[in-house]
Amino acid sequence: MASRSFLTRVVAPQIAKANHAGVMQQQARGLSSNGIMAVEKLREALEEYRMQHYTQETPQRMKKEIIRAAKAESDDRVVLEGLHKVIVNIGVSHKVSREDVETIFSEIGQDGYIPAERMLKMI
Repeated sequence: MASRSFLTRVVAPQIAKANHAGVMQQQARGLSSNGIMAVEKLREALEEYRMQHYTQETPQRMKKEIIRAAKAESDDRVVLEGLHKVIVNIGVSHKVSREDVETIFSEIGQDGYIPAERMLKMI
């Protein structure tokens, strides 16, 4: 029988990586290679930010706060300008360019916005 330490150090991260790959594959349907790369850049930049500034919080909470900051004022939709502003404000614009954000919105967005729930699943 495997030790608990082995399970938490080796197996759990592999399961998490497999789950992330499954979600990415599911969301990648219909995205170009540029779209997939742009989404990955966004995820990596947000994860790096979370590791530096949200170490005591769950990843889900940080994602919800990012989305709340990027949403249009009265809608439950994330707008391109809002997401780009958040990227600049948290200091990851050197990793995720405006062009990347435009690619994400052109491929995933609907009339210039992405529903907040879909954005939450994407990031």
